[in-house]
Amino acid sequence: MKNFNRINTIVGFIVLIFATTVYAMTMESSGSFWDCGEFVSGCFKLQVVHAPGAPFFLMLGRLFSL
Repeated sequence: MKNFNRINTIVGFIVLIFATTVYAMTMESSGSFWDCGEFVSGCFKLQVVHAPGAPFFLMLGRLFSL
């Protein structure tokens, strides 16, 4: 059982390093985390967007776009 826990921990760290490397290689060098064009059009037409916490910000954005 002790050997299985050790192998499990090592494999977990290898997967963590691999996933972090892939993320670092593919992330944007600059820019926002939100898709701004989609968010602005979603505010104007009160459509559904995928960002978390979006309903409040969509209603607030709609007020500012009026």
